[in-house]
Amino acid sequence: MKKTLLFPTDYSIESLTLVKAALPQLDSKFSYELLLVYGHMGSDGIVDMLFQSRSKQIAALSSPAFEEALAILKNKYGSLIAGIRKDIVSDYGQRAFNNYLEANEVDIAFVPENTNLIGKRKNSLDLVPMIQRSKVEVITLEVEDVSYNVERGKLAALFANSVSTQ
Repeated sequence: MKKTLLFPTDYSIESLTLVKAALPQLDSKFSYELLLVYGHMGSDGIVDMLFQSRSKQIAALSSPAFEEALAILKNKYGSLIAGIRKDIVSDYGQRAFNNYLEANEVDIAFVPENTNLIGKRKNSLDLVPMIQRSKVEVITLEVEDVSYNVERGKLAALFANSVSTQ
């Protein structure tokens, strides 16, 4: 049986600490589709709407280090992960977000206790309040901030730090 898990992200390595914290707690009877979602306040301009695809936006937000960290997580937890999807939510209404969750059949949403974990980019939208107001099960995890640990490298810090649950 497959379940879909939603994780808010800004496509930085730091935001993957939430995924890393959640995966060891999952029931091995299930396989899980990970849905990594970025909140973006889109432009109302017709040119932006016509020529800016989601895949181009995700590619611009993501980095090779982020993709490498995702590959490491998939290798480490391959028996649990059925797939990883990346998406952008560009509408900031609660009803639209609830419809998005229903359309993607999200079973559980994970949010960080420290909302500063999801960095702030230009035109970013904090999805945590909308996730908490939604009808899906929400699990809040305390995760350590690895952004300060640049001397060891962020990718190494992601897999070196311990994580606690709340």
